[in-house]
Amino acid sequence: VGLFVILGLVTLTFLVFFVSEVYLFRKGYNIDVLFNTVSNLNNGASVRLSGIPVGHVTDLAVYDDAETGKPRVKVHIFVDENIKIRENYSIRILGIFGLSTPYLDIQATDESGTRILGEGDVIVGIDPVPIELLMVRGEAIANQLEETVAYFNEFLNDSDMMTSVKESIANISELTRNLNGILSENREG
Repeated sequence: VGLFVILGLVTLTFLVFFVSEVYLFRKGYNIDVLFNTVSNLNNGASVRLSGIPVGHVTDLAVYDDAETGKPRVKVHIFVDENIKIRENYSIRILGIFGLSTPYLDIQATDESGTRILGEGDVIVGIDPVPIELLMVRGEAIANQLEETVAYFNEFLNDSDMMTSVKESIANISELTRNLNGILSENREG
């Protein structure tokens, strides 16, 4: 009976680690990625290289940057050992606008002459644009569009202006006829 209990506990332990994607014997290395903001990135988020999962986020921590005096976020990630990340690769957070689960995306850039990152290295990531900022910018664009439409409506509702526009179009049409006549005479003459 004791043997079955021990086997059950061992099986349950491995099942818990497998389901939670925590691997005790997985080989790889840890690096830190620095951001000013991480939007809604969480522990356990996927780390992808060119769209392929190659690791996961193991910790998020806020710290005070000694140079700027502002708070920053350190994202601690685990990367599979056979994956080589170079110091000039771009790392950004994608999937933050509700279309997918947020994840870290690593994209290769020019690889010539750059060092491969290893255990404990630090790299600066590209900050995501906060959705609130996008909403503010969208509202400003909508307001400008509304003002432009109001101006055009005012322009189109002004009878004097419309008369002037019609006269201008008629003048351009007459000018075009006259130029065509002159060109025809030059060809014949």
